[in-house]
Amino acid sequence: MTAAALLRSYSKPSLERMARQRRLETKGQNKEALISMLAPILFDADAIRRALVALSPVERRVLDEVRLLDGDAPTGLIKRRLEREGTIQRELPRGSGSAVAPGSGVRSELGRSGPRDQFASVTRGGAPPGGHSLRGGR
Repeated sequence: MTAAALLRSYSKPSLERMARQRRLETKGQNKEALISMLAPILFDADAIRRALVALSPVERRVLDEVRLLDGDAPTGLIKRRLEREGTIQRELPRGSGSAVAPGSGVRSELGRSGPRDQFASVTRGGAPPGGHSLRGGR
């Protein structure tokens, strides 16, 4: 799958987030323009290595799960697995708190939006810098 084809599966807001993380101008850009900006740099090996080094322990654990599941990794499944192993705490009902990594005092990367905007194309050539979606556009 080409980078452009993969990017077309994402929503425009997700593409804008990816572009902003790469310090690209998003204002006034339509979806195809964003794809054109992102496609040439999506699989840049150096940027991928930098992104992997910058992952938090919980983000790295999510990435490991995605890879174990061959990329077919719904957010709910990963959350349940990480809750079971104690990597994150079970999320409280809306408005009463959030999932946190045990002992960290930091919100889990698996909050309401899930890891979708954290990791992308893991099994399709590696996680892009700043990673984005487990499955495009959801």
